[in-house]
Amino acid sequence: MLEIFFIFHFIKKIKGIAFEKSISSAKWIALLLFSWFGAEFSVFIIGILILGQEDMTLLILMIPALAAAYFSATLVVKKLKAENDDSELELDEFVKQNDDDLKHFR
Repeated sequence: MLEIFFIFHFIKKIKGIAFEKSISSAKWIALLLFSWFGAEFSVFIIGILILGQEDMTLLILMIPALAAAYFSATLVVKKLKAENDDSELELDEFVKQNDDDLKHFR
């Protein structure tokens, strides 16, 4: 239940950031879902290999799995926030380097 709340929270956040940047949010939501479930699955597999397959082990692994999934989602959001910032810097650097050649276009 808590997991669904966090997923929808991050989807809403991604949609807002993507709207501000005028880019499609579909690939970012897909990346969010793959990274979320991939992180959880990885923690469960590694934990089961280390601790065994007892019922209590699965309950104990739920907390680190959720933490890893949350961390992976925050990385996706940070990557989205930095998506267009690099291209704007590259354009500014290009203009500075080629300022003399571009003067006749102004």
